[in-house]
Amino acid sequence: MRVAIFSDTYMCQNSTGQIYPLRDTFPIFIGRLIKYVDHLTLASRLKTGCDDPGALWAIPQNERLNFAGLPFYANTQQYYARLVAILPKALPLIWDILKNSDVVVIRIHHCMAAPIALCALAAKKPLVFYWAGSIKHVVETNYPGSSAKDRIARIAAKIETTFFRFLTPFVSTHFFIDPTEHAEMGYPKNTTFVAPNLVQPADVSENGALRVEGPLRLVFAGRLFRSKGLFELLEALKTLGQRGIDVVLDIAGSGPESKDLRVKATSSGLNNVHFVGQLPREQLFRLMNDGHVFILPSYSESIPKVMWEAWAAGMALVITGVGGIKHHVVDGINGLLIIPGSASSIVEAIEKLAQNENLRLRIAQAGRQKIINTYNWDSQVFLIAETLSELCLVSQTNS
Repeated sequence: MRVAIFSDTYMCQNSTGQIYPLRDTFPIFIGRLIKYVDHLTLASRLKTGCDDPGALWAIPQNERLNFAGLPFYANTQQYYARLVAILPKALPLIWDILKNSDVVVIRIHHCMAAPIALCALAAKKPLVFYWAGSIKHVVETNYPGSSAKDRIARIAAKIETTFFRFLTPFVSTHFFIDPTEHAEMGYPKNTTFVAPNLVQPADVSENGALRVEGPLRLVFAGRLFRSKGLFELLEALKTLGQRGIDVVLDIAGSGPESKDLRVKATSSGLNNVHFVGQLPREQLFRLMNDGHVFILPSYSESIPKVMWEAWAAGMALVITGVGGIKHHVVDGINGLLIIPGSASSIVEAIEKLAQNENLRLRIAQAGRQKIINTYNWDSQVFLIAETLSELCLVSQTNS
């Protein structure tokens, strides 16, 4: 079975000409899938002149594994701005990969997904859509403003959603991680639900950080957008301080609201808020392992990868039940659900965990156990490999 996977992972070409994916959880999945297939090609946008030798750490080198680079684009805007230049270069490469594959997997929502899908259908290859989360919720999260750029991005998302929904009947199998997106696509019949945003087994902590004494340590990680609910979070911290609740907040990430958030924290007298910037993955996990509560008060999300990482780190989760989150977080069991845009809802949840250590530990352990029992690599990769093998067999029988 020869499998081609088209992803949005950054590929890197170093000074020796070697191509490999930069660090990401999706290539780690590739490293485990290779043992089930005869040959696997991972194709994605190629960034030249970079070198990250550590990126190959989770991917066993194998003659059956091939990395292919497609024309580079940094983001959605750049892709559409350079579309006329990108497609003539990309299409011959895509077609060559398709000719040498038995099954084609496309990770939606990456920009080149549409032309790749049309090429795969034209080549009469079994086609699998691996849905990476609701396009609508992802765009609403990343482009929430009223600027022309943000409005255009939301219009483009609606067009993409309509286009992919039209294609769903022609797709052999769908891997969904988000029931909300499954509904948006009209409930395609040939569907398998897989675990979203898998963490590495090594990321799962032995247990969460115990709070023997001192403040309750809160952690936020993500882009610093207004839609992440960070201004309400700072309001909540001010109220908690007035009530004598001892907390510390570490904010990891960067974004357009960074300056205003710092001004807000200073003007509110919040000396217990630390802006630590955008951290490498290893440093972020160390921060999480030392924390007690992970908080994500977003107005809109799909299924945030950082939610799984917080569970793996043994943190209690406080999060809004938006997008696909509500399908995975059970209020009071493996997290506390809060109301988007509500500082008082944040106060209530944090106060509850600060005053009840047994509740915090119970919620943290339930989240960690969910990762161990359900969202583990071996069972999910085997499920995907088995589905691809069945598709390949049917294709060979029909040809």
